[in-house]
Amino acid sequence: SIASIAPLFTMNQSGASLSIVSAKSAGFKVQVFDMLGNKVQEVMSNGASANLVLKSKGVFQVKATSESFQQVFTVKSL
Repeated sequence: SIASIAPLFTMNQSGASLSIVSAKSAGFKVQVFDMLGNKVQEVMSNGASANLVLKSKGVFQVKATSESFQQVFTVKSL
């Protein structure tokens, strides 16, 4: 049988503010890339969560990475 895999990270957005929470990892990195692939921000988690404010408007790829897992979110900041 095929088991479903729950996402390791969840993200909540309120305007330009992002909150990423890990279900299993207490230490992870969050990187923000513009649509050209340029890294524009990077933060380390504070325990099982990381909070950041997008510094500019646009569409971004937000990559959360732990030791063994990576998840990418696409976000829009107006």
